[in-house]
Amino acid sequence: MDRDQLVVRDRAVFVVGDSLGEGTKPYLPGALRGWKVSQSVATSRFLDEGVSIVRSRGSLPAVVVFALGTNNDPHQVSVFRD
Repeated sequence: MDRDQLVVRDRAVFVVGDSLGEGTKPYLPGALRGWKVSQSVATSRFLDEGVSIVRSRGSLPAVVVFALGTNNDPHQVSVFRD
């Protein structure tokens, strides 16, 4: 793949996350200066809720950070496959 194809020209990011995302929420816009940062984070959010949020958005930027899984049972790996 050509390197130019890997460059993000529309500097926008959407973050969907759980309580760990809540902790980083106030810092991301400052850390990503020049980027449009949209976030949907909530304490105790489970994976399936995050998937629903992403699916319901309609359009997404080129960069999506999906930071979930902390609250799901690690023995139920099938939820990560569905």
